[in-house]
Amino acid sequence: MKPETAAFLAKARQFLEKAHDLFGVHHWPDETGRAAYLAGLHAARAFIFETTGEVTKSHRRAQNEFRRLVKDDPRVDMELRAFLGRTFEVFRSEMIGVFLLLYHFNNLFLLRVVVRLR
Repeated sequence: MKPETAAFLAKARQFLEKAHDLFGVHHWPDETGRAAYLAGLHAARAFIFETTGEVTKSHRRAQNEFRRLVKDDPRVDMELRAFLGRTFEVFRSEMIGVFLLLYHFNNLFLLRVVVRLR
């Protein structure tokens, strides 16, 4: 694994830990969702960098590049392919109730990306 990939994954884990804390200790579902989305975004950036060497700066670019890279990958199901785009829209709309679902979905996403990178 490249050092930059490891750094993206470390950032993803930080956001995931923050999401756990915000939800479990403080019970702030809106902040939990934001942190969970950002964990997934950094995990996707790790995948993108490991695969292409490219650092994606914008959310939209990361979504598009991740979708392009996994489009024909049989290890990646439809749910995971659509993940970033779907959660970004919720992230932008600040729909508090939906963030709780993203929190749990993001745990799954991050785990799957990390496993594939190893």
